[in-house]
Amino acid sequence: IRPEFLNYCALLESRAGGIAIRVGGNTQDKATLNVDGNPNNHTIEKYKGTDAAPTDTPEVHFTLDLLDTMAEISKLVNAEWFFGIPFLKTNSDGNAGLVVQYSKSILGEKLLGLQLANEPDLYGKHLKKWESYSITDFMNETNYMIQNLPIQDQIIIGPSVCCEWTIGEVLDAGYLTQYQSYLDYVDVMHYPDNNCASPKVDPQPLFQNYLSHGQVQGLVSPYFTAANTAVAAGKKFMMMETNTASCGGFAGISDSFASALWATDYAMQMAYGNFSYGL
Repeated sequence: IRPEFLNYCALLESRAGGIAIRVGGNTQDKATLNVDGNPNNHTIEKYKGTDAAPTDTPEVHFTLDLLDTMAEISKLVNAEWFFGIPFLKTNSDGNAGLVVQYSKSILGEKLLGLQLANEPDLYGKHLKKWESYSITDFMNETNYMIQNLPIQDQIIIGPSVCCEWTIGEVLDAGYLTQYQSYLDYVDVMHYPDNNCASPKVDPQPLFQNYLSHGQVQGLVSPYFTAANTAVAAGKKFMMMETNTASCGGFAGISDSFASALWATDYAMQMAYGNFSYGL
C-alpha cells in the first residue's frame, strides 16, 4: 500500500472522522474474481474490452488480495467501502455470487454497500447488452440477480442510472417498492458536462458555468422528488459518481481553484437536497 495514499486518507479522517471509498465503476460489470489467484500472480489483470463505451473500459480480473488490502487499509484508517457487483452475466457463471460472498466476509462492517449495476441505461447504447435494453429488461435482470445472490440484508445500492433513463422513471417502474427489503441506498450518477466526446471540447468558454450557484442548483433540483421518495421509504439517497465533467474532466477547469469552490457548493446543495453521499 502506498504511504502517500494512507497519508491522504489519514488527512481526510482527521478532518471528517472517516472516509468512504468506492471500488467499482465501468470495470465492475465485467469484473471476474479469481479466488485461486491470477495466472501471473498479480492482484489485478486487465484485458482489452469489447464494448462500445467511449472510455474503452478493460475487463478486470482480480483476486482476494484486493479485498484483503481494503480490509487492511481499514485497520490503519477509518475507511469504509462501496463495492461493485458484476452485472452483465447476471451471475450465470456464479462470479457475482463470489464477489458478494467474499466482499461481505472480508470487509465486514466496513462494507457500506454493494452496487448492483453501473449506468444500466447505457448498456444498450454501449453494446454491453442488446441495443433495445429497457427499464423492464433491467428490472427483470435485477430481480434474477437478487434472487440468486447470497443477500438477505439491506445492502444493495441502485439503480445507478445516469443518462438515458431518469431516476423517476425507474422508481415508477417499481424499483424501490420491489427491492425494498434489499436496498440500503437509492443512487444516481450525473456530470454537468461531457469530455468523452471526440474531438475534445474547448473548456475555456465553459469556465463561467462553474462560477454559478444557479448551475449547481440546476444540477441537484431534478433529484429532489426521488430523494424525498427514497428517504420517506427509509433509504439513503446518494450521488454515486460525479465530477466537473466525465472522462477525466477539463484541463484548466477541473484542476483549478474555481472547481474546488464549485465542488463545495455542489456538495452543500446535495446535502440540502437529502443526499447522504456524493462521490
